[in-house]
Amino acid sequence: MTSKIKPTYIWIVTIVFIVLGILPYKLPAFDTEINEKNKLLVYHEECTCCGDMYIEKGEVEVLEPYKKFFPDRICELTFTENESLSKIQYDLLVGNKFIIKGQIVGVDSSEGNTQSGDCQIRPIYEITDWKPTTYSPLFSGFNPIIIILYFVISFSLIIFSIIVTANYKRKA
Repeated sequence: MTSKIKPTYIWIVTIVFIVLGILPYKLPAFDTEINEKNKLLVYHEECTCCGDMYIEKGEVEVLEPYKKFFPDRICELTFTENESLSKIQYDLLVGNKFIIKGQIVGVDSSEGNTQSGDCQIRPIYEITDWKPTTYSPLFSGFNPIIIILYFVISFSLIIFSIIVTANYKRKA
């Protein structure tokens, strides 16, 4: 009696592998209603002397030591050095919006000396929580070689599952 691989097990492995790649890299916040201080809707700007993020909605609470630097409304933020949001894949950062919570922990004056003009001073913002506002699959954060491998392996698993199923039914 020869042992046969049941197609059910192969299909489970195939489906689990594919689902793991299409899970979101981080659960999105679909509610973009901003109703508390230091909760902001932000997006990445693409320009020469811009901050890390531009504030679309929300208000930053400026603590007393920083009020002299930011008398006007804050529009841009620079993140602290080790922010997890700054470390995500560039393709996930550009074109997406994020809900962030945090606080000002310093002043970034490396680009300018005033709060107006092209290259201006910005608050250094420490993020305590962040979420994307859109769904992006986990595989979109992989480097291109891993993405290709993911799709090749997924396709191969599907083909293998079909072959095992066809052979199982033919022998039964």
